[in-house]
Amino acid sequence: MRRRLRMARRGLGYAMAVSLVLVALLLGVASQLLPLAERHPERIAAWLSERSGRPVAFDRVETEWTRRGPLLKLDNLRIGPGAMRWWSAMPRCWCRSTKACCRDRRCPSCACAAST
Repeated sequence: MRRRLRMARRGLGYAMAVSLVLVALLLGVASQLLPLAERHPERIAAWLSERSGRPVAFDRVETEWTRRGPLLKLDNLRIGPGAMRWWSAMPRCWCRSTKACCRDRRCPSCACAAST
């Protein structure tokens, strides 16, 4: 009985160690592939359009890996039927929020608050 418990504990420890190594490897690969997104902004725009169900356009994308994960900075983001028109543009939003604070221009951590 004790031998089985010891073997089960050891197997669980090995499984956790292997899973941690795999997660670290996956995050390392993702951080190395992140700059590819800067080279293909049209794919990002198509993916965002598909997810939102509206046309999405932007002028430039910058990528950065932070402690919280990947961060995409979209310059001159335009959403909706007039996405291709320059006068429907929103200012650069640096925050990670997609909540009403950016739509209402009340977000203190991004350029939206400074532009009003």
